[in-house]
Amino acid sequence: MDVSPRSRYKYLLSLPERVIRSLGALSGGLLTKLESMIRSVLAMVAGIAALTVTSFAIEALADPLLMRMFPQALPTRAAVGQNLVALVLTIPCAWGACRCRQN
Repeated sequence: MDVSPRSRYKYLLSLPERVIRSLGALSGGLLTKLESMIRSVLAMVAGIAALTVTSFAIEALADPLLMRMFPQALPTRAAVGQNLVALVLTIPCAWGACRCRQN
């Protein structure tokens, strides 16, 4: 197969345009991937923030109630924070509250 000099010349002249188009397509694909990755990271940060706020809200409501119900075992807020039973009760409540907000 013989290629004429004229067709080689046209090929060489079109090379910069094809390189620019290819780079544009590659960068568009990378931007799409980067956008979805940033969106995922932001969703994770938002979830952690919602869980933290919900946990603090539940503790703010549950701590005085637990201190009133069990005054000898939980005389102060520090005692509530160090009590394993109180911790075991508040973590599932916070997780359940966040799960309800997602649905």
